Order: sequence, then structure tokens, then C-alpha cells
Amino acid sequence: DICGDALITAEKDLPLVIRIADCASILVFDPTKNVIANVHAGWRGFAQKIIHSAIQKMRERFLSNPRDLLVGVSPMIGPCCCRFSDPERELPRAMHKHITEENTVNLWSTAEEQLRECGVLQNHIENPRICTFCNPEEFFSYRREGDTGRFGTAIMLG
Repeated sequence: DICGDALITAEKDLPLVIRIADCASILVFDPTKNVIANVHAGWRGFAQKIIHSAIQKMRERFLSNPRDLLVGVSPMIGPCCCRFSDPERELPRAMHKHITEENTVNLWSTAEEQLRECGVLQNHIENPRICTFCNPEEFFSYRREGDTGRFGTAIMLG
């Protein structure tokens, strides 16, 4: 099933792959209903609440309970490097609490907050908080390099 920038399935042996370079991949597993999702979430996706949309789709279509979901957040651009020219004007009010004192945006905390808003338990969220921009030897970064490669995340039911 496709929901914006999210792929959702209960089919076995069907990998869901997202390619990213500063955005997040939100990997979701429902061990009770045996359903998975891979959600592409950049700042625009967070602003449009793509996580909410994907989890709502899992609830409607597969009867997933957000309290059962296990979630992994990929490396993404960190608050150390996520700069906007005027974040208060560019981002929706709901994201303003994630603007740092240095006038950057903390998308790590945005992802975690949105998952909790959907009902995902904090201890079911794994977020390594690794900045793609700060780690050129390991990750592509669109904001660091401009036109660049991508790295992928995949999730599959066996």
C-alpha cells in the first residue's frame, strides 16, 4: 500500500526500500499484525505529518495498534546542521518547539514526538541520533554536497 512517501505491506518477501540523503527513513514493524512500513520523512514530510498518515493507514487497513509498533529511525541531518534561513516563518507552528537556540531545527526530536503523538511507546522507538551531514565518510548529505548519491533503508517480512 502506498501513502504519500510511505510504503506499507503485510506481504512476506517484499522489501520496502527508501532512498535518502539527510531525510529520515522511519522503519515500522507491527509484530502482532505482521505488518511493516518504510516512511520517507524530510522536514516537509514532518510538517505534513507523514508519520501520522502512515500509522493511521496501518490502523485502518491492518488494525494495527500503535502501542504494539516497534520503530527504528535512520540517521538523518541533526540539529547541529539542519539550518533554515527563517525557521519560524518556514515551518508550521507545531514544529517551532524543535527550533534550537542556534536557530537550527531538531528533526530527531520531531520524529520521536510525532511517533509518540500517534501512540507509539517511547521505549519502542530506536533513534541513533546520527547526523548525516557530520559524517561524510559514512553517509551522503544533500545539504552538504548538493546533487549527491543516496543511501537506502529496507524492511521486509520473512
